[in-house]
Amino acid sequence: MNISFLIESPMNQIFPILRNDTIEKLAVEYGFYVWSKIDDQHSAIRLVTSWAAPVSAVEELCADLWKLLI
Repeated sequence: MNISFLIESPMNQIFPILRNDTIEKLAVEYGFYVWSKIDDQHSAIRLVTSWAAPVSAVEELCADLWKLLI
């Protein structure tokens, strides 16, 4: 499954475009900003991590997002 991004970001922030229902479910466990409405069913969110964030925290977010996408 591919995820599109609003922009290419070389920094510690990314802007994935997700379905709005997926965003609502992800927001139950994670804090982030809805950055930009793309259309009636999709929005871009802004995810930011600290450079000191443990890899396990990023892996947990990825695993939780993957469960919502399949």
